[in-house]
Amino acid sequence: MRQGSTGHIEDSQSRGLALRSRNIMTRNLHTLLFASLSCLVACGGGPVNNTDGGADGDAGMTLSRVTGSFTTISSGTTSELRGIWGISPTDLYAVGTQTLRRYNGMSWAGDGRTETFAAVSGSAAVGAVAVGGEMGMSGGSDMGRGVIVQRLGTSWTSRMVAMTTPQLQGVFVAGMDLFAVGNGLILRAPNNGTWAPSMTPEAAGDLYALHGTGPSDVWAVGEKVWHWDGTAWTRSNTGSTSYALAVSAIAPNDVWIVGVSGSARRWDGTMWVNFPTGINESLYGIWSRAGNDVWAVGERGAVVHFNGAMWERVMSGTTQTLRAVHGFADTGQLFAVGENGTAVTYTP
Repeated sequence: MRQGSTGHIEDSQSRGLALRSRNIMTRNLHTLLFASLSCLVACGGGPVNNTDGGADGDAGMTLSRVTGSFTTISSGTTSELRGIWGISPTDLYAVGTQTLRRYNGMSWAGDGRTETFAAVSGSAAVGAVAVGGEMGMSGGSDMGRGVIVQRLGTSWTSRMVAMTTPQLQGVFVAGMDLFAVGNGLILRAPNNGTWAPSMTPEAAGDLYALHGTGPSDVWAVGEKVWHWDGTAWTRSNTGSTSYALAVSAIAPNDVWIVGVSGSARRWDGTMWVNFPTGINESLYGIWSRAGNDVWAVGERGAVVHFNGAMWERVMSGTTQTLRAVHGFADTGQLFAVGENGTAVTYTP
C-alpha cells in the first residue's frame, strides 16, 4: 500500500512538474514573440543592425520610425555634386564639379563654373556660402588653390581666391560667423567679415567637414577632430583612428560623426561612444533632425538611419555614391546628392 501510494504521489509530482514546465515554456514563447513584434513596429518593420553600447543614454526615448521612401529627381547635370544646403525645399543649393545649382521646389538651375566646389552652408542673414578650389594643374577634377563664393541676391560673388590657401573641403555658417576647413587649414570670418587662419596648418591636419550649434560650439572633423568654444580650438579624442568625413551637431552634448567603412560615433558631452552602423560603405554626409532621427549617406547609394537606439539601413533607390545630405526639421524631408549629378529626396 505504501509503495503504491508513494508511486502514485511520484507520478502526480512528475505530471505536475511537466505541466508547469510546459506553462513556463509557453509564457516565455509569448514574451519572446511580443518583444519581437514590438521591436519590429518600433523599428519601422525594416532590418536593423546591432549597436555596440551607448543605448543607455537614450533610455525612455521614443524610436523614430522610417515610414517614407526615397525618390530620384533630376538635377539637370551629370557633374558630381558634393554639397547641399538650403533654407527650405524651395530654396535649396547643391554644389560640385564646376557647378553651383539652385532648386526652387520644382526644378534645378545652375551656373557653369571653372572651379570645383566641395561644400555649401548658410543662413537667412548671410545667404549661401560655398567653398572649394580652382581646377588643378592636370585640368581634372582635383582642386588647386582655395575658393570661397557667397550668394548675394540672385548671383554668386567671390569672397577669396588666395594663392597661399589650399583647397577647401568644408564650410559652416554659425550665426554671423563663418568657418571653412581644408588640407591642414581652419579659416574663420567673424561677423561675416575678413577670412583669416584660425589654426596653424601643422596642428590642424586634413579636415573635411564642419558643423555646430552656434558661434561658440563648432566641430571640425577629418584626420583629427577639433572643437571651437568661441575662443580657441581644442582637440577631441574620439577613441578611433578612422577618418571622420562628416559631422552633425544636435546639441552641445549630442554630436555625431561618420566616416570611413561605415564608422559612426556620438558625443554625449563627456565622451565619444561607438555606434556601429552595420555597413562597410564609407559615409560622406550626415544630417540630424533630433537625437532619434539621424541620417547618413555614402558609397554605392548607402543610406542609414538612427532611430534613437540603433542604426537601420534604408533603400535609397540608387547605387550612385551619395556625397551629402540636408533636411528640414519642420517636415523631415531630406535631399541627398552625389556622383553623376544624382539627386534623391525622402518624404516621411
